[in-house]
Amino acid sequence: MPHPPQFTNHFGGQLVFGRGGHLFLSTGDGGGGGDPFDHAQDLSSLQGKILRLVVLGAHGTCGRPYCVPKGNPYAGTVPGRGEIWVSGVRNTWRFSVDRGTGDLWLGDVGQGSFEEIDRVPEGQGGWNLGWSCKEAFATYDESRCRSGATYRDPVAAYGRDYGSSITGGFVYRGSRFADLLGGHYVAGDFGSGRVFHHDGVQIVTAGRLPGVTSFGEDGTSELWAVTYDGGLYRMGASA
Repeated sequence: MPHPPQFTNHFGGQLVFGRGGHLFLSTGDGGGGGDPFDHAQDLSSLQGKILRLVVLGAHGTCGRPYCVPKGNPYAGTVPGRGEIWVSGVRNTWRFSVDRGTGDLWLGDVGQGSFEEIDRVPEGQGGWNLGWSCKEAFATYDESRCRSGATYRDPVAAYGRDYGSSITGGFVYRGSRFADLLGGHYVAGDFGSGRVFHHDGVQIVTAGRLPGVTSFGEDGTSELWAVTYDGGLYRMGASA
């Protein structure tokens, strides 16, 4: 997946296996500010996308390191790269699969005004999340908006008064804090250090963890976080 050599950001953000054994991975738009080459909306490019692949047993199945699943939206005669599952992302810095539903939850880092949280229901390939026509709910570059395209709105977004670089997290499916957080999406912001959860209606601040770079889920579905300075934290909650 080549990137313009003059840019050094937005290469990608996550590798995750879905419930059906497919590998999902996110690719950045290639950087440079404003997606100057319109990669995220270009279905002939693998940049600015979420890809879905078969890697388990791929050599025996198709003789390659990975196979394109037949159910991918562009795997047949529809124009576009077969690996693409979702288009129109800027730089999804961490996404996860909800253990309860199989839905994909994305934290997509914004350009200049908004950070966004996106949910792609399990099995719903072909969604276009809008970048760089849109940034969250707002129009970013009208010239990039394609006639007839359907752009999916995020679940939630926040502005620069709240944070500047979202770190995507997980839908909480653990037992320790199920009464407080069960089914809520827990994430954070690298810039402001805020840790928050989305309860289906609004973003609720839960605390601060400066420099939070990633969240993780252990075997009991409890959440952990790591920070830029090398810290490892077990996440808790209180009323």
